Amino acid sequence: MASVFRLHIPNNIWLPNDPSDVPTVGIRLGQHGYAIDGSIIVGSLMSSAHEVDATVDNLIAELECIRMKAKQELGRS
Repeated sequence: MASVFRLHIPNNIWLPNDPSDVPTVGIRLGQHGYAIDGSIIVGSLMSSAHEVDATVDNLIAELECIRMKAKQELGRS
């Protein structure tokens, strides 16, 4: 299954004029879709309370994983 959230690690290619030596990370969208009004949809479409719970639990678990990866990346400097 593709990840909804991904870790973004900027570098000097993306930020060539960044004077900061402080490491930075970000969270970006991986898998997503667009609604007819142009808004971004993350996760699958849901049709039951169980699916809502499962989808939200999965999104939270992904964010927790990104939290750990982001902290590890910041600790490498």
